[in-house]
Amino acid sequence: MKRFLLVPVLLILLMLLPPSRASAQVPDEGDTPVTIRVNGDVRVVPDETVETLVVVRGTALVEGTVTKLLLVVDGDAVVSGRVDGDLTMVRSDLELQPSAVVTDVNLIFSDLVRADGATVTGEVDEIAAWEGFSVGRGFFWFLWFSATVLVLVAGLLFAATGGRQLTEAATMIRSAPGPTLLATLLTWIVLPVAAVLAFITLVGIPVGFVILFVVMPALWFLGYIVAGTAVGLLVTRSVRSLPDQTEHPYAATLIGMVIAQVIVLIPVLGWLLVWLASLIGGGALVYRLFRAWRAPATAPAVAVAAS
Repeated sequence: MKRFLLVPVLLILLMLLPPSRASAQVPDEGDTPVTIRVNGDVRVVPDETVETLVVVRGTALVEGTVTKLLLVVDGDAVVSGRVDGDLTMVRSDLELQPSAVVTDVNLIFSDLVRADGATVTGEVDEIAAWEGFSVGRGFFWFLWFSATVLVLVAGLLFAATGGRQLTEAATMIRSAPGPTLLATLLTWIVLPVAAVLAFITLVGIPVGFVILFVVMPALWFLGYIVAGTAVGLLVTRSVRSLPDQTEHPYAATLIGMVIAQVIVLIPVLGWLLVWLASLIGGGALVYRLFRAWRAPATAPAVAVAAS
């Protein structure tokens, strides 16, 4: 079982072998070789001793002795001899005949047929397909939940510190779609071009890095919050029915970000929609800043009451 953790690494290396490679034997310093067979069968005859035997997409017939490791991937193994080390099956079928003597058996998405008289001196560990799926699924939901908490906290902070700006930028997506889309297009073209041009000079390299790895990701993330808030405003109609929410749109931001996080769960399409929405939200934020810069003495005349 001590070598069980090495199996994933070994599997990756094996899968990189070209299909045309039938087998390889690497002599060890002792008397026994390491045998690897891909797309073929291997037989360990009686009185033959092999240190390590690896079979991928084939059958391992063990009538002799394997001293360290027997690994079968996407194949079969029939053991009537001895396996003194680990016996690991991955998506394979294992048959232990009455005269078989094995130590530890690791079944990964595999089945075991054990005849009466077959001896297992160690442990039999099984990882079923549904168990592996549950682990991966649990990790996915952990990441999704963590990301959801992050965007909700960030959205509430935005609503608390810049609620009016957030509401105005979110409203612009519906009230001024043309200028918002134009600002989106210009923003996400100008910023990468500016970063590339900055890399031309030695002094501008730090500026280019800041644009690419600080400004653009931050604007995309804030755009995600703006787009989510726009969805929340549409759902709750808080712009019309709750005028005070324009100062701190907590409810709209929370509802909108939850909806956005649920959309993310849609395979492929969800990520595409969120990506585009974040770009548009970033453009709306830039357009709102542009209008504020054009008219610094007065607040931007945004049609907040529009729905």
